[in-house]
Amino acid sequence: MWANKSTEGIVEGVLNDLLRRGGKQRFDHSLELGCGTGHFTELLMGVSSNVDATDPSGPMVEFCREKFRGHASCKIHRASAEEVVTSKLLQHSDLVGTFWSLSYPLQSFFDIVMTPQGRIVQMENNERATAKAIEFLSRLFTRNRERTYLFLCFSSESEEQRWVTRHWERIGPLPGGSRDFTWRLLETFCSSLRNERSTVESETIAGTLTCRDENNLCDVFLRHHLRGLIPADATRDELRSALFRDMANFKGIDGTYQIPAEVHLVKVILNA
Repeated sequence: MWANKSTEGIVEGVLNDLLRRGGKQRFDHSLELGCGTGHFTELLMGVSSNVDATDPSGPMVEFCREKFRGHASCKIHRASAEEVVTSKLLQHSDLVGTFWSLSYPLQSFFDIVMTPQGRIVQMENNERATAKAIEFLSRLFTRNRERTYLFLCFSSESEEQRWVTRHWERIGPLPGGSRDFTWRLLETFCSSLRNERSTVESETIAGTLTCRDENNLCDVFLRHHLRGLIPADATRDELRSALFRDMANFKGIDGTYQIPAEVHLVKVILNA
């Protein structure tokens, strides 16, 4: 949905650049945390001899198993990110990728629940939750071999995410106090890696979120970004009206919406 180049296209270019820089034709063994419906899994298969894709969701795992049936080099596993970091899957991988999905394991440490009144409540305090998240990242960045990591996170500074942030704040406190807490936690952890022999590169990539019509716009913002949640003091019709009003400046004469968006891309080359 990004104009000119999709996020998949951005990641594909980065993967090929990493191979060139390392003098490799392919990665030997790639691991994906949070494969979802397999969009990025396909990219990893194109640059890797073997791929292990994981997801904690049973329906997503079954979807990908059917999608990649007959591809012996790709194995789909149902496992949480916490289970993966203590498994042999991580130990054997020379590329680890997580695209949008790092927020799920990190968010779980903040113990977020929804009240019967439709409010999001954070049960764990930020200090303890952050410590648990940093501990998870320490296990993720294991040093048993040289390994490349690639992360894709959203930026809360774009027009796209500013709208989402405003409405998440109406639902309840944001985990870690920020819509981009995943990226901030990752950046905090990577600052220590920069002082060692590892290579850490982080960049913000500007783009345009393209929605083909109003139905697609609602699908992206109300079902995906808000994950179907409705603030307790709002109805879905009110949210739709607010969305159309707030995004009116980005609607073209052809009925499509071109909304400024940004992503954070983090690359880490970890020496053993």
